[in-house]
Amino acid sequence: MQLHSQTPFEEDNPSTFNIKYEIFKYLNYWPWFVLSMLLFLVGSFIYLRYTPKIYSTHAKIKILDENEGIELPTTALIVNRSNINLENEMEILRSYPILERVVERLGLCARFFESGRIKSKPLVNLPFKFKLSVPHHSLIEPHQFSVVVEEAGFKIRIENKSLELVFPEFDTTKKEHELPFELQWSSKYTLEELIGREFEVSLVPKKWAILDLKSRIKIEPLGQQSDLLGIHISGQNTLQSERIINTLIEVFNQDDVLDRQQIWERTIKFVDERFVDLSMELDSIESYKMNFKVDNNLVDVSTDVLDNLKQQSQSSEKLFQVENQILVSELIQTSLLAQNTSVSLLPTNIGIENASVNTLLKDFNAMVLQYQKLKSSAGAKNPAVVLLEANLEDFKSNINRSISAYIEQLTLTRDQLSYRNQTFQSKVSAIPEKEQQLRAIERQQSIKETLFIFLLQKKEEASVNLAVTEPTLKVVEYSISDFLPISPKPRIIYLAAFLLGLAAPFC
Repeated sequence: MQLHSQTPFEEDNPSTFNIKYEIFKYLNYWPWFVLSMLLFLVGSFIYLRYTPKIYSTHAKIKILDENEGIELPTTALIVNRSNINLENEMEILRSYPILERVVERLGLCARFFESGRIKSKPLVNLPFKFKLSVPHHSLIEPHQFSVVVEEAGFKIRIENKSLELVFPEFDTTKKEHELPFELQWSSKYTLEELIGREFEVSLVPKKWAILDLKSRIKIEPLGQQSDLLGIHISGQNTLQSERIINTLIEVFNQDDVLDRQQIWERTIKFVDERFVDLSMELDSIESYKMNFKVDNNLVDVSTDVLDNLKQQSQSSEKLFQVENQILVSELIQTSLLAQNTSVSLLPTNIGIENASVNTLLKDFNAMVLQYQKLKSSAGAKNPAVVLLEANLEDFKSNINRSISAYIEQLTLTRDQLSYRNQTFQSKVSAIPEKEQQLRAIERQQSIKETLFIFLLQKKEEASVNLAVTEPTLKVVEYSISDFLPISPKPRIIYLAAFLLGLAAPFC
């Protein structure tokens, strides 16, 4: 009998996958796997070493939803800010005029870098004094300059013209040139610290800088019911990003404050202009009044006549109120009598000034609701439902009697007021025609004086608000940058390198 020896790595069945066989088959090539992973990991390290790191910077602000300014106790502000719309505020924050002021304040048309062996490092400022000598709007195309610190002075190379200029004593102001900026040595650094180092100056048109900033800034609300806005920007230089966001917040707040201050200034100007006309009108009325009294031998309207006019006005107002009460009561009574059943609700809180009637209406409606619930659960034939329906019928009759009595009382009061009005009217009619004309003049004078005082008060309010205009936002969190970069991410890069290094030998 011949035995067939079988190795432990051979397959019993060729169609069956043996994972141990596959692993040991490739294990003989382990040096290639190690070499592949080392190459990919070293490549990842070099990539991470020389790839610019991008950091995220963010801040939080709260839009204040409240009335701004200080007002006198007797009146409201002329202009109030309410109903804050966060979408509008977000668009204003990213608007061209706001970003333009940020660019101008930070000088973002000029960008600075320190040249390295492989990559350049972005800087907020150069280590020596830099001043743009031309207006921002004059930069219509980008310019590149290289500044090398040598022992004798600055050597500046204009990249697009391949032209080199040397400025001794580290001061460009001592030599005529056509450069759009000036450089001067700063005592903050010693020559030994900077000698041999090369810096880059990039000048871009203002519009480019604004649009670039607009594309980088992200603003979003922090929650649906929140007044908080989050401001985000990403960049290589965290200090520059933080300066941009903080300046944006400051410019936005100042812009709103200036807008409201312009409103207060316009209000003051308007009041001052109106004062001139009012003063002339008051002087004219006073002169006309004095001449009228002299020409017609009038001293003043008698006190009795003035009292009669006042009493007539008060009586007419009371008469109107009584007639209104009669009308409302009749409407309730009509609604009550028009009901076919006793289970319909009656209108309440429509202006009846009788506590007894209002209480009856409120209790009646409460009983109707109780009846409807009991009928729905127990049925219309239930004895309790039938009893409650009978009580409602009696209640309705009681309400009808109370309203009728109230209407009779109101009718009597109306007749008395009508008689008093006729008495006052007859007394007022006895005022001489000239005195009535004088009274009309005095009323006109009173109206003008009231308007004058009102405007004077408004001017005082505007002056106070102009002096102490409050901000419309609160900085919840000033700009702060994340410690770890958002791009590239070392963990993901190294993991990808490991997997690629492990998979490459299989290809």
